[in-house]
Amino acid sequence: MLKKIFSIFVFLSFPALAFAVDDIEQLYTMILGIIVRLVDLSFIFIMAAFTWGVVRFLLNTQDQKKMDEAKQWILWAVIAFFVAVTLWGIMQALIDQFNINPIVIPRLGR
Repeated sequence: MLKKIFSIFVFLSFPALAFAVDDIEQLYTMILGIIVRLVDLSFIFIMAAFTWGVVRFLLNTQDQKKMDEAKQWILWAVIAFFVAVTLWGIMQALIDQFNINPIVIPRLGR
């Protein structure tokens, strides 16, 4: 599973890596931009998991076992949300501290 995630990460970041990096600050900016996008993307998956848990909870009011499973989905989604918010806060603190703009659009010409 980790190998698949890594290969997807490399595949998605390859166009950005194809452009030459002039200095180490551009490399930091590019890496931070990728991480910020991944954290933003995680919010979508977390909200989808939370919504899935709520829907399962509301649709299975007769079956206690399925309701307990839905409660677990909701609980883990809330925990993941707080972890993602913490990561987002750390990333924003790093961006503010080092005055980095993580949204860099590579250009072909100078």
